[in-house]
Amino acid sequence: MDYETSIDGIRSCLTEYVSIEELNYLASRLEDMADYELEVFEAVIESGEYSTSMKECAG
Repeated sequence: MDYETSIDGIRSCLTEYVSIEELNYLASRLEDMADYELEVFEAVIESGEYSTSMKECAG
């Protein structure tokens, strides 16, 4: 499955088995982030260290 996102590296969390509830939760968390928080989140995701599952990405 191919997802559109402006956050580099997050596609590794988004598989075809991710539920809509998890996607909505992640979207809600991202929407609530300040710009600097989003930059930190992107850096962590791009590092690959914490991006092996959807729960890690959203948590």
